[in-house]
Amino acid sequence: EKIDIPEWNSNEEKNQLYGEVLFLRAYYYLRIGNLWGQAPLITDPNIDPNQPKSSADEIFAQIATDLKKAIEIMPDKTYSNFESGHATKWAAEALMARAFLFYTGYYNKDEMPLNEGGSVTKTDVQNWLINLINDSGHALVSDFRNIWSYSYNTKDYPWAAANSLNWVGEGSENTETIFAIKFSPYATRNLNTNKKYSNQFQLFIGVRGNPVNNQFGKGWGFASINPQLWDSFEPNDIRREGTILNVLDKVNENPFADKFVFGRNRSQQETGFFNKKYLPVLQKDENGKWKGMFYLLYGGNDDFQVWNMADQILIRYADVLLMAAELECPNAQLYFDEVRIRAKLSPKPVSLENIKEERRHELALEGVRYFDLLRWHDVESAFAKVVDVDVFNGGLPEKYNATYRPETGGFLPIPKSQISLSAGVLEQNPGW
Repeated sequence: EKIDIPEWNSNEEKNQLYGEVLFLRAYYYLRIGNLWGQAPLITDPNIDPNQPKSSADEIFAQIATDLKKAIEIMPDKTYSNFESGHATKWAAEALMARAFLFYTGYYNKDEMPLNEGGSVTKTDVQNWLINLINDSGHALVSDFRNIWSYSYNTKDYPWAAANSLNWVGEGSENTETIFAIKFSPYATRNLNTNKKYSNQFQLFIGVRGNPVNNQFGKGWGFASINPQLWDSFEPNDIRREGTILNVLDKVNENPFADKFVFGRNRSQQETGFFNKKYLPVLQKDENGKWKGMFYLLYGGNDDFQVWNMADQILIRYADVLLMAAELECPNAQLYFDEVRIRAKLSPKPVSLENIKEERRHELALEGVRYFDLLRWHDVESAFAKVVDVDVFNGGLPEKYNATYRPETGGFLPIPKSQISLSAGVLEQNPGW
């Protein structure tokens, strides 16, 4: 609303910042559309925020309108000309593809509406993705495993050394990250201040009651990995060990082998599999003591609760290649093969079924799988496979089963507190 008030140094500066704002609004409303389906759509800060839910058509029209405007006005420079962590034209093009695929897939539409009439078509999205692929400067990192911070510690992690890993970092040298949340060492442990400036997701998924000092730090043990995912990878796919830490694996230089104990600190739903992409990473300091890798790199507070500062990557170039293949862009087979070849796998014919499997393994544990299942209308069949999974609750073996309720459409309930605060203006989602 106030974009025209400052005296800008140039139109390029103004358009870049305005484009970032439009991108962020579109990103947050896409999250709302993914998670709840419908919610109040508020674009005027001067109106009463207590509004009824808007339709999915209205929400996605706003998303498309914001991203189209951002793409049109943001500077057309390679990604390395922007400070890491800022949205770019390329990020807007990638997010447009993600929104288009979800909206047209879930709601069985051919196009995505725009606020002032007209629509975003499949051809439009194809052209934007081709533009990103050809002109952005983004590219696949040579080794999938070098994206993730565990590849930094070759000194203390024999598996990383044995595979000649070399972390690409989180700046312009990382050609793969298109948009990510950045974190800061200037966090404190005090839960009432700015602990949030560290990556708390890493803390939450760390190995609970970590029994040994090693290259993976402790945490709260959330988000256990389904063993079915581990079993689903093709033979020789480097992404399996690059994505999942199997604490019972005695082959791949696993620091937990013969030391992991189920049920420490009353852990729940333990499977022995953890999200290796984002596990806290430790390194020995000059005195031989294990410390947070990012703490040793950047400083900050010497406490395991705020050591973690890995980028939370929201959009990667590999995702762009797979979306371009799914949208049947020219060179779709080439794009699909690029992702597989990097994983040390042979090419496969590009098809929707093969793309589904490739997305499952390339983007595993990065927060896109569930929304892919929703838009493909595969979520119910996927849930049906989660039967009698072996877990440990407080160290005791149990079976875990997942249940999908189709009456919810796959969406979450509107929080009851928000419905109460709205005095009846907000209506609960179906099935809840």
